[in-house]
Amino acid sequence: MVPAAARLDLFVYHDVYICEKQRCCAHHFIGFHLVPDQTIDTSHYESASLTTVEVTQLVMDLKDEIKRRRSQPHLSLENLLDDGELKDWTGWNRSDLISMLDIIIGPYVKIVTAALNCFRPPIFKSSDPQKEEKLARIIKARVKANNHLQTSVEKKPLNSRCKWEQIDETQIDFPRMTEDELRELCFGVYQIKQARTYAEAHLNKNDGDYQLEVTKHSDTIIRCKIDSRHSGTTQYFCWIEYTMEDVCSFDSDSDDDDDLLAAKFYEKQPIKAWYCQYTSGARTCGCCSHIACVIWERYRKSLTNIEVD
Repeated sequence: MVPAAARLDLFVYHDVYICEKQRCCAHHFIGFHLVPDQTIDTSHYESASLTTVEVTQLVMDLKDEIKRRRSQPHLSLENLLDDGELKDWTGWNRSDLISMLDIIIGPYVKIVTAALNCFRPPIFKSSDPQKEEKLARIIKARVKANNHLQTSVEKKPLNSRCKWEQIDETQIDFPRMTEDELRELCFGVYQIKQARTYAEAHLNKNDGDYQLEVTKHSDTIIRCKIDSRHSGTTQYFCWIEYTMEDVCSFDSDSDDDDDLLAAKFYEKQPIKAWYCQYTSGARTCGCCSHIACVIWERYRKSLTNIEVD
């Protein structure tokens, strides 16, 4: 019998509809699907009438096929064929086939890449190579840094036993950051764009306010409850450590090692540390959108005419 999946393949790829209980040679199939690029002779066919049930089932099958195609690439061997079916079709097991493709395609990729590097202009032209090299070294050092605020939250003194008190936003001072400080904190404008849109959505949902909290253990750390950017029913706590003292200018030597360079860079930042319960909220290189959203809202009135587009 022709499997239902193969009948649908014929209908989608070859505009041929086969009624149920039709027979066909097994070598035309891989599992329940039609062999890709199979040649179909459509010179001989018969007319047939479909019942309401058959038409309804066909429409439902097509809808399922559309959903499947949206969720995976067309003819993706990884998702379409299991190891046995792949070997039946190609004569290779999966690991050998991937190795063979690497051997065949790999050299051509290297040749094309070398040609592009040699003859095409750079995709990005640096306006200040020395500054950008320092920034790259800072990012490299920060990726490996530990999040000390996360440690304080999960252990002591800011663990679950710590008492937090909700306050009005007018009762707390917060750094008035410059445009450069904002961009440097986020390492670019992507999180700024996310934060601006996300803040508007959060404030509209929560009557234009955040839940800000402070603790007696520190006068430079705030905690904020914020809606998840990905789920309307999930909320996260965000912790932000800051300073109201005048920050020093970023004066570094190119001979500084990466860790010292990063330390000097963050000495001038008014935001000292951050931690969010979101999956990527503990990262020390840049911050997640939830943290960026809280910071954006706290000082947005002092940021005028920022261009992030």
